[in-house]
Amino acid sequence: MKIISGIATLGAVLFVASTAFAADPPDLVGTWKATGEAHASVRLGDGNEHHTEYDDPSFGTPEHAWTIVIKEQQGRGFHGVAQSPKGLEEEIVGVVSFDAEHLIMAGDEAGLFGEVLGDKIEFCFQDHEDDRAGVACFIAAKQ
Repeated sequence: MKIISGIATLGAVLFVASTAFAADPPDLVGTWKATGEAHASVRLGDGNEHHTEYDDPSFGTPEHAWTIVIKEQQGRGFHGVAQSPKGLEEEIVGVVSFDAEHLIMAGDEAGLFGEVLGDKIEFCFQDHEDDRAGVACFIAAKQ
């Protein structure tokens, strides 16, 4: 009897564990804009088409937050563009983690990640080239 009880318990644990990692991904398609409620950024180094040169560390403001536009999503995978405050675009690709709470993204010059916060997402990026570095995080809501 103990063997049957142990097998039943193991089966229940495996079922719960498999469903815990199978959360449905959120619908990301659309335009995500910074809400202004939370923003942090700092840059250092050479300029590029998105910003000027910073000889000393420069701290950004919410107006410097990028807009994320997700054009298509298939299951956990998605692609779109990141739009700079100047209106320039960078292609991005990404996936939603199996817990459906985290995003991993990549662009031409930066790595991005995010965390789903209910109906908002905290987007963060890190830009690290030979001549410059920058990091930023901001809360965004779907428009």
